[in-house]
Amino acid sequence: MRTRQWYRNNKWRLAHYLPERRDNELPTYEEILESIQTPEFNRLADNKLIQGFYRYEKAGDCFKPKTNYDFLQAMKNKIARYEETHNLELLVDIANYARLEFRKPSFTDAYYENEDDTEHAPLKK
Repeated sequence: MRTRQWYRNNKWRLAHYLPERRDNELPTYEEILESIQTPEFNRLADNKLIQGFYRYEKAGDCFKPKTNYDFLQAMKNKIARYEETHNLELLVDIANYARLEFRKPSFTDAYYENEDDTEHAPLKK
């Protein structure tokens, strides 16, 4: 009979249909990647940017000096609409706006630095 501790040790592996782990064995890099990758999401996001390329303008045109797109406000609007409608397409739009904001930040002093903010998504009760 398996103990509660065994289930605690193997919870992640069981959820991802992986074999049980030995004492203190961590998942492999490949196992972690397989559990977090979202190929469908990435495909949808890329396709929407490609569609925008043909529908509106070249993706790079929005980075020309005289253009001022407000990607932050666009993300806020999409988040509000997602909260209302629960349409997953809006999450793809948000990710693409984040990509564009990353390429052309709204702030001149924007920077990238890893930080452990200790803030994580809360568990729903």
